[in-house]
Amino acid sequence: MLKSLSGKGVSTLHIATHGFYNEEPAGNVDLNKTLNGEDKALHRSGLLMAGAGNDVYDFDSPIDDGLLTAAEIAPLDFRGLDLVSLSACQTALGDISSDGVMGLQRGFKKAGAESILMSLYKVNDFATQLFMTEFYRSLTDGATKLQSLAAARRCLADYVDTDGNRPFNTPFHLNAFILLDALD
Repeated sequence: MLKSLSGKGVSTLHIATHGFYNEEPAGNVDLNKTLNGEDKALHRSGLLMAGAGNDVYDFDSPIDDGLLTAAEIAPLDFRGLDLVSLSACQTALGDISSDGVMGLQRGFKKAGAESILMSLYKVNDFATQLFMTEFYRSLTDGATKLQSLAAARRCLADYVDTDGNRPFNTPFHLNAFILLDALD
């Protein structure tokens, strides 16, 4: 479980699962009335982990139900976490305010993550596999995170399927993943 990594000094974390962001407040109406804007957004975005049911609107469950919200991630201790890769759909989404985007990435930043690789929308599974494989190959070969992002995008652009097409050489596929705070 991800929560068990809190305080363990993990430097890289790769999470491949399903992400969600619900634009509309849901769940416990009283809870929605008492939370501020950031807290509401942190409760409406998260990851579906093992054991998650189909109801991503039950945000106030007291047990580990497989729904890991940004609100549950925020108090964890991920100081020293150099990179978290969120290989899941819509992990960059959230409420937009003058303080930035309030969503899953805010939860990880509050927990101490330095850089976050995340997606802007629903992503193609095979394109994501190609992208992540090249991103990590480049990173382990000594490239920076930004150089690795560029290499992964080039890999998608250059991919040729069995029919001779380049199905991922589109702005939609090439820009699905972004890096937050990747200064190196």
